[in-house]
Amino acid sequence: MAAVAAPRWRDVRARLRGVRRAKRPSWTTVAGNVYQTLLYIAVIGGLFVEVLRNALGELLVPPSTGTQYWLGAATALLGVALLLRVLPALGPVTVGPAAATWLMAAPIDRGSFLASRYRIVVVAGALAGCLVGGAALLVGLSADLRGAIGLVVLAGAAGAFLTVLAVWAQVRRGRERVLVRTAGALTVPAVVGIAVVVLLERSGDAPAAPAGGAATEVLVGVAAVAVLVAIVAAVLGRTRLRRLDRTAVTAAGPLLAALTLSVGFMDGSITTGVSRERRLRAIGTVRSRRITGSRVRGLLLADTRRMMRARSAWATAIALLVLPYLASVAVPPRVVPIAQLLGATLAAGGLADGLRAVAGSRGLRRNLGGTNPELLAVHCVGPAVVAVVWTLLVAPAGGSVLSLVLVPVSAMAVVLRFATRPPRSFGGSMVDTGVGLGPLPVGMLIELSRGPLLFVVLAGIQLFTG
Repeated sequence: MAAVAAPRWRDVRARLRGVRRAKRPSWTTVAGNVYQTLLYIAVIGGLFVEVLRNALGELLVPPSTGTQYWLGAATALLGVALLLRVLPALGPVTVGPAAATWLMAAPIDRGSFLASRYRIVVVAGALAGCLVGGAALLVGLSADLRGAIGLVVLAGAAGAFLTVLAVWAQVRRGRERVLVRTAGALTVPAVVGIAVVVLLERSGDAPAAPAGGAATEVLVGVAAVAVLVAIVAAVLGRTRLRRLDRTAVTAAGPLLAALTLSVGFMDGSITTGVSRERRLRAIGTVRSRRITGSRVRGLLLADTRRMMRARSAWATAIALLVLPYLASVAVPPRVVPIAQLLGATLAAGGLADGLRAVAGSRGLRRNLGGTNPELLAVHCVGPAVVAVVWTLLVAPAGGSVLSLVLVPVSAMAVVLRFATRPPRSFGGSMVDTGVGLGPLPVGMLIELSRGPLLFVVLAGIQLFTG
């Protein structure tokens, strides 16, 4: 019996494209939908940008040129750390369940099958890097046109190179931790650099920016070298795609599906649940200890240990310490308490997993015993302590005594409001605005405002008491 040759991926791809093309709507329908969407985005987005520009134009107080330059450099470093942290979590090369089941198991060239996805993620990484470079330009890293172009090109090349590194880490399991640790190592000097620059600006001894001509020439030269390095790395990374197995390309599937569902259903708890599960799996086995004493003491100890294991939440809380100090040199003093409230809310909310778990599960509260207010109060102790300590650390940034006293109280009120939100209800009345946005679910919008609306009210109080 003659052996059957394995089909080429080119033939398989042509067959799949033919099937998809038969079910695809006409180009006129797609063009009409795209035009309508872009029209509404341009109109509504233009109004939003104009209002935001007018508001920020009155609030922002630009610091000195040197301060803007070094803050932009720290922003670029933070962006690189963020890319290193996000890329391994998202794959980056992923396939759906159907492709993983049928195509990854078929006798075809796996490298050719994953090549199109690889090109997409590399281009996406380059675009993400360009966005980081644009953010650094907005902060003020470079005002020269030639230097600005060089910075954006350098950031794009860095984004593509980091994406290739993430693919290499995906090929060799366990290397993702190296990228995550590198991201943490880059975050520390970026946060410290922001703090030092802000303190120098506040003391009146602002740092000076390097000479424009020399810095621009160096930046353009480094950008040209970075583009060559990124191209070589991308070509070499393409040769390693055939080593990706089914487990590697489907590991990020649950997180991507959760992100899609969270956007579609406007419910962020789907993504947070999957992220919490991934974090617990990364911790692995832990050493169990007997909890003695009363029930309240046991709950406090358990919640404390749960908080101590949330390393990423602690890192976020520490990084947020620079937010009020950064606001103290960029906005009027009366706005600084709002930045303090925002940072305290995010810091305490990131460490309130126990509070959210107890508030969202009737069965868990029934098994723990006690009344609902008692259980919620016990699990508010840890986040409240974090909010108080965080507020004390940012007190020198500004604000009155009354506003500083209200910061942890208001932050915990918002965190508790978010934690006690009922499950999302997808029923209720619909209202058609008549502007082409379609019917809007009024009940769902009211549910989504639970938490953000309270924060807006408390931020207004901070504005008057600061």
